[in-house]
Amino acid sequence: MSHEIISISLDPETSALAIALQQHFKTRGRSDLIRLALRNLQEERKEHMVAGKITGVLLLVHHHRAAAEVIQIIHEFQPLVETQLHTNTKQGCFEIVVVKGEAKDVHEMLHRFQQTKQIQRAKLVVA
Repeated sequence: MSHEIISISLDPETSALAIALQQHFKTRGRSDLIRLALRNLQEERKEHMVAGKITGVLLLVHHHRAAAEVIQIIHEFQPLVETQLHTNTKQGCFEIVVVKGEAKDVHEMLHRFQQTKQIQRAKLVVA
């Protein structure tokens, strides 16, 4: 299999991050790390390109103090919500929200969560 060779430049901080990630994911080298990252980005892109009716899971990680705002957003998008699960940890809260509806509406809901400062992570996984 033939590979195209590319060259990239990284600042020292990003280079250190690449080394740490390479060790964490046990890739054979930086090329494998870049390929892994590109595959993950491609999967994420696919989830944002879906159209029509979709079913998915919104995964949220947030501070306790964001609970009211999370509940408000969930209520605003209630027609999309099939199921919601909430759990507390010492570090914060997890929300698992099963959603079903038009992709554009689900992505709008995701975007609202991503704009909320107290939400550390908001991710959509589409079935």
